[in-house]
Amino acid sequence: MKRIVLILLSMIVVMMGCSKKYAKAPEVEDSESKSVTATSGGPEENTEIVRDISVAERHDMDQDIQSNVSAEDSDALSNEVLFDFNKYNIREDARPLLHSSASYLKNKKLINIIIEGHGDERGTNEYNLALGEKRAKAVRDYFAALGVSTSRMTNITYGEERPVCTEQNEDCWQKNRRARIVVQ
Repeated sequence: MKRIVLILLSMIVVMMGCSKKYAKAPEVEDSESKSVTATSGGPEENTEIVRDISVAERHDMDQDIQSNVSAEDSDALSNEVLFDFNKYNIREDARPLLHSSASYLKNKKLINIIIEGHGDERGTNEYNLALGEKRAKAVRDYFAALGVSTSRMTNITYGEERPVCTEQNEDCWQKNRRARIVVQ
């Protein structure tokens, strides 16, 4: 009987010692800011209050930011980069536009983008999908070389599926050979 009481008492002590001790989930490192700093008080008092932003709060902030600045960001970013026939290297005339867009993205750290790769109607569908992917990747790599985090960029290829011009001439085909930058 003493043995059972001793076992029960030791179980109770162990359970009390373990109560409400939960393992803390590891924090994910992110290049974005994870805390909010606010000051309170008057000129004599300058107290900083720092707190972690929860995932839900971050999601709400992202939604608010995207709904408020998407039009502004779309206008500020160079939306399209044109490419030569059967090429995916960045042309000289596109470099200043990409530099400007990269600077804007580095200053607006909460903005994510989608880079769409497109081709003209010439060639097979498979070839144009692959070429569109290479064009999107070339823009992403160029942005990365200028200091924009690749985690903020997503690539997608449409090949010849979404033309901006449907006439069958060189001027029209040139408009379709592009990478388009879309604010996400």
